Amino acid sequence: MKLLDKISSVPHGELACTTELLILAHHCFRLTCHMEGITRVLQAARRLTDEHLAPNEKYGLVVRLLTGIGRYNEMTYIFDLLHEKHYFEVLMRKKLDPSGTLKTALLDYIKRCRPGDSEKYNMIALCFSMCREIGENHEAAANVQLKLIESQPWEESLEDRPNLKKHLMKALTLFLDAAESYSKDFCVHQSLRCNRLTKLITLQLHFLHTGHKDKLINLRRQDLPECIVNLPRFYQVGQPGWARPEAVTCSILNPMGAKEAPRGNSAVGPGGGLTLPRLASSQQPLSTWGGG
Repeated sequence: MKLLDKISSVPHGELACTTELLILAHHCFRLTCHMEGITRVLQAARRLTDEHLAPNEKYGLVVRLLTGIGRYNEMTYIFDLLHEKHYFEVLMRKKLDPSGTLKTALLDYIKRCRPGDSEKYNMIALCFSMCREIGENHEAAANVQLKLIESQPWEESLEDRPNLKKHLMKALTLFLDAAESYSKDFCVHQSLRCNRLTKLITLQLHFLHTGHKDKLINLRRQDLPECIVNLPRFYQVGQPGWARPEAVTCSILNPMGAKEAPRGNSAVGPGGGLTLPRLASSQQPLSTWGGG
């Protein structure tokens, strides 16, 4: 408390001294779990920032105050100030964050307060080599493109094919970037998921280029069997199942069933349906499947 009492006697020109006294006072209060003292320090830090540091453009001292106290959730006003004054990048210096808490606070701030600034989010994650977070951001952006396509009937989307292809290409690029970022951080499951979706989108683009109107993306589970039996080539059958794991229990009926099997499906024998789990997990060449 004596440190706080002395702050008022420090000349206004000695802002660096005042900043260090506040940081030291907070350190003492934190060690003794003195919550009232911590609250007073935070209030004094806010006044110092608003009345002296910001008007005099002492942004270096603002950063020192933020990182020295380290209570990022209670000091988001400093994030706002630095972002407004284009001084935000200073926080990305790795020597400012030996404990790793600042980078987490920065990403959380961007998510909560500036959710549309994906460029800033990626810049922060890249600066701190947070590849998984970059992958999550790319994947979320790719899913937004798929949602935009899903927001209108497929027939209407086909009427504006250039716009549909544009959304698909954006999603494809973002999923590719997400898969690469995930793999750098050894997130194998997430990387494989994105890779499967790139194959599905690539097949959908191929259909659009060749004049096919079949829909492969954003399929509901009940729509998958009809999609599968309408595919023109047997090797294409696995793509929707790989990209939509929740639907892999659907079966492909053979020519003896109620629906026609995909063209080129001479490999399916008379022993009933061929299930997608068998199709996706099999490593045998097509020619070795029975009934050839």
